Amino acid sequence: MNDFITFQLQFSGSVSSYAWDLGDGQTSTQATPFVKYTVSGLKTIQVVVQLSGGGSCTATKVIQAHALPVASLQINASSNYCLSKNLVCVDDLSKPGISNSPIVKRVVLFGDGFADISFNPSASKQICHRYNRDGNYTIILEVTDSKGCINRAQTTVTVVRDVRALFGYSLYGNCDTAALCLVNMTQSDSNSMAKWYWNFGNGVIDSSNWTGRCLVYRDSGVFSPQLVIHSGNGCSDSFKQNGLIQLSPVVFDVVIDKYADCVGSTWTFEDKGPLKNEYFWYYRDSLDKISHPLGQGNPFSTSAMEPGKKYISLTVHRGSCISTYLWDSVLVRGPVANSEIRNWSICVAGDTTYFCDVSDYRGTVGIKRLWDFGDAWCPSCTTDTKAGINVGVNCRYSVDESPKHLYLTDTCFTATLTMWDTVTGCDWDEYFVIQVGKPKRETIEFNYYNDKACTGIAVDRSFRFNLQGNCYKYQVLPDSLAGKQFFPGLQLWKYSSLSNPNGFVTVGLVIESGPFLTPLCPGITTGPVCRDTIWYSNWIHIINEPAPFFVPESKHGCAPFHSKMTLQDTSDTTLTMAIWDWGDGAVDTVLVTSGNLIQSEFSHTFLANGQYDIRLLLVNNRGCTQESVEMISVGHKNQFEHILEPCLGECLTFYDSTYYYGDTNYYWTMPDSVRPNKEKMWWSFGDGTTDTITHPVKCFNDTGIYQIQLITMDTSGCFDTSASIIEIGGIKAGISAKDVILCSEIVQFMDSSITLNANANEQIVYWYWDFGDGTTPSYLLNPYHFYSSYGKFDVRLIIYTNRGCVDTVFKTVDVVGPVPAFEFVSDSIGCAPFEIELKNVSSRVKNWIWYFGDPGNNTYATLYDSNVRFYYDKPGIYYLQLYGADSIYNPATQNNQYCSFLYPDTTLPFQIARKVIVLPTPPASFLVPDTVCIDIPFNITDQSDLKYTKYTWYVDEDQDSIISSNKVNPYVLNDTGLYRFTYFPTYVPGVQDRACFDSASKLVRAVGLEADFDFDPRSTPLEKYFDNLSTGSTAWWWDFGHPGSGIANNSTLFEPVHRYYPDKGVFEICLVASNRFGCIDTVCKLVDLDYPTFLFIPNVFTPGNNDAKNEVFDIDILGEYAYHLKIYNRWSELVYQSETDGIGDDGANWDGKLPNGTEAPAGVYYVVFDYEFLYTDPVRYTGTLTLIR
Repeated sequence: MNDFITFQLQFSGSVSSYAWDLGDGQTSTQATPFVKYTVSGLKTIQVVVQLSGGGSCTATKVIQAHALPVASLQINASSNYCLSKNLVCVDDLSKPGISNSPIVKRVVLFGDGFADISFNPSASKQICHRYNRDGNYTIILEVTDSKGCINRAQTTVTVVRDVRALFGYSLYGNCDTAALCLVNMTQSDSNSMAKWYWNFGNGVIDSSNWTGRCLVYRDSGVFSPQLVIHSGNGCSDSFKQNGLIQLSPVVFDVVIDKYADCVGSTWTFEDKGPLKNEYFWYYRDSLDKISHPLGQGNPFSTSAMEPGKKYISLTVHRGSCISTYLWDSVLVRGPVANSEIRNWSICVAGDTTYFCDVSDYRGTVGIKRLWDFGDAWCPSCTTDTKAGINVGVNCRYSVDESPKHLYLTDTCFTATLTMWDTVTGCDWDEYFVIQVGKPKRETIEFNYYNDKACTGIAVDRSFRFNLQGNCYKYQVLPDSLAGKQFFPGLQLWKYSSLSNPNGFVTVGLVIESGPFLTPLCPGITTGPVCRDTIWYSNWIHIINEPAPFFVPESKHGCAPFHSKMTLQDTSDTTLTMAIWDWGDGAVDTVLVTSGNLIQSEFSHTFLANGQYDIRLLLVNNRGCTQESVEMISVGHKNQFEHILEPCLGECLTFYDSTYYYGDTNYYWTMPDSVRPNKEKMWWSFGDGTTDTITHPVKCFNDTGIYQIQLITMDTSGCFDTSASIIEIGGIKAGISAKDVILCSEIVQFMDSSITLNANANEQIVYWYWDFGDGTTPSYLLNPYHFYSSYGKFDVRLIIYTNRGCVDTVFKTVDVVGPVPAFEFVSDSIGCAPFEIELKNVSSRVKNWIWYFGDPGNNTYATLYDSNVRFYYDKPGIYYLQLYGADSIYNPATQNNQYCSFLYPDTTLPFQIARKVIVLPTPPASFLVPDTVCIDIPFNITDQSDLKYTKYTWYVDEDQDSIISSNKVNPYVLNDTGLYRFTYFPTYVPGVQDRACFDSASKLVRAVGLEADFDFDPRSTPLEKYFDNLSTGSTAWWWDFGHPGSGIANNSTLFEPVHRYYPDKGVFEICLVASNRFGCIDTVCKLVDLDYPTFLFIPNVFTPGNNDAKNEVFDIDILGEYAYHLKIYNRWSELVYQSETDGIGDDGANWDGKLPNGTEAPAGVYYVVFDYEFLYTDPVRYTGTLTLIR
């Protein structure tokens, strides 16, 4: 069924007519008729032939038309079309035709090159496939029954690229609370989502803040925030951070060994709760709000708390969480004894010392005190003023709150205040120093210590001063010749240089008593300061540190480079050793006998290119060391880069970066003029080719291994070489498939590509198949394809390798089958009545049926490919189709198979509907000037039938167009010439109306002009002659930018003259040019006018003395208009004249020679000089000129 069958009558003789009965009511009078059966069954074919000589003949044949199998498919509802999870399942609903011939073969093409072929289709009725690309795919199901009848069904699916959910986050918090901020990083926006929401894992759902949201967690537990999205194409995805939030309360169990104790006692704190990472203990006094750190650790012990009530807190770290526990208070009991003392520093014994109790009594109950003044020379009694005991007696002891004592002996005393709490038992002893009398130098010992007595700032040059004495403070003057400043309590000092050439240093020491205090008790002041100065003459002897400074003979050379170093100072006789570290791994040690001079020159040979830091370390007999460094460079460094894995045929750029050591300039890449000696380079590419330029480009057309070598030479003749191995890989794309494909045949294309370099470890990883018929490409290795149209198609295969190499191959396949086609000989759009002419350009077609799409459903059948004409008498749009059929011989089955095709098949990508449009035509007209000025707008006015509502003008067809709904439209032409304006008005037809558009065209000439001018050579600095260079103009108006000239500032002449004298400066000159069409152009130019003048006439010159000064008589004049110089001798004889101002000894000035060439004698000559400046009167100068020889 549905095959075209052609009948041929085998008959000898002359036939005048044929009468065919083709069955199913179909007849024909053609000699070779064709028929298509749409109903299966036995068909009786009969033909009656009328002979030319009279009579007739009849022939009969019976054929069987087999019913087609019923091809049917549907996409299973469980299919997923989202790319990341796609699975498309096809349900095969096919069944045998009414002849009940069983289906013996089924092919399912999924449109991406994959095919499922089954010879037992009844075993499985569902076929599934996964796509690896998104896109639109046509799925074709082909079934074949036992009679060889084939039928197909198809459907389309769309695999969409789904959006992946993603978010970032910031997490802040501690163990009890956490603040989480989420930021949506999904590559889409909320408008493309059908549904989305945030699930914070704690019951909070948010579907309104697409970009993100912050949330504070306060409940204990483990929470996993999640983003769920459902895109508009039906795909969904989610992203979750599992266990991101883990909140659990920090459990504290803080214990302390006691709640109250004396100051200075040890307190132990411990958290016996679950283990934490870090513990930090603090206390806060009851009198302030500030937390004071106690320490870190668990358990933690401390005695560093002052008296009073203290509130203890503990801050712990657990992971990234921080928690603080505020614990109960502890009581630190006093007392802490302390005193302010008046006259505790007394230069002369006999003055009274007063004591003031400023002790800390916090936490005390019952306090007792006892003062011990430490005075062994007074009575060993105790004063108690309140009790009236020993009042007025200078006792050694006292229980008074603010006692006093008289010290009568010059020495240092240690007084003690002892306090105790009679209830708590807490006590405290505090000691105080009392200084009586002047400091005594015999009671002190002052010394210093030094490892290496040399000048310098090194640590080991430090002098350590130490004063051992009774109770004095001190100040040190470290060098009496280096300054007068004494440094209090100086302990360390470094001598940077020698102030005394012999190295001896005198040190000053001041010892003193009586430090300065800020008293707490009213009336308490310090005593006077007592000092004594001691000089230690020539106490220290130091020497200069070594001076290891040297100069390389040359800082650059070629390897092997023999470099000589010269010491700058060889006068130091204290040196014992010199250590040369040459920077290349070599070290030379030179021993020097103390008292001798070190040699001045040292040398070393550097064998390799590089930059070297040469270090010299000198050691003297005091063990002092000093080092200096000099850098030299040997040769230079070259290197280059390139693509690591190039492909066959690829052109590589080799990027060289050759440089001198220690120099950031790449001179090898600079032009030759940059460096006078020209650095050079030579490239070798491993295939016999070379180059000498920077960044060369080399193309490799053969696979293999190549050694690339770069040799460079610098301006010193030094060479460097670098090399690299590259391996050229490549592939050769190939397609293996039939050259000829029969109609309705499913074909498999095989990849026959090969790699060209077996050693390159190159593999093909990507395939792209374009079957040439506009269908969906395939990315499979060996795809299947079905051509639903016939003809020649260029199949393209692009392959890529793991090295990035790519190759493309084309193969033309010929799909044998009818290819009906036609072309319009006439236009396809016209007004009724409208005749079209179609040209049959079919191939491989024997039978045609034309469908004209007219209301009468006219068709026309032909057996030959002649042109066809058809008339449309009514307006409308008519779609044309051409049906073609032929029988194709299949050598595999050795029989004919019938193929047909309907052109155009609009389901194919490359074919569009062919239609005829028949329309009425309202007249079109417009108004436009025949001549216009360029760059000036003019109007184009519609004068067409009122039916038109949209107006389109084309200018010269390939230029800009005007599309407007306005009847009047402005337009501007920017270039001169003749333009054709073509007018195509349109309108929107009504529901029952048909539109036919007329057109009109007119020629418009665009004329223009260009204003321009220049200055004529006749112009002088302040008077300008104008050359009018304007084109296309007929009138002119000049503005010379010189308002001071009055009415002369403007002119309408073609080429005017304007005088600016005596004015100077910058003037803007404008020219406005116009023509008879009203075109205007303006040009303005700025001109800077100046006329400087200068004159200097010398009165003496000295030619011929060969000192290159005043060799000629040169008048220095600037801006002259006229110049005439005459020189006479004392006898009024003319010895020289000139009308040209010379410059120096250029031959134009008088060189002191007479007209006959002999030297003029020395003496006085007379000068007559006539000159003139522009715009002024001529001037004559007369004077004398002295010629000296």
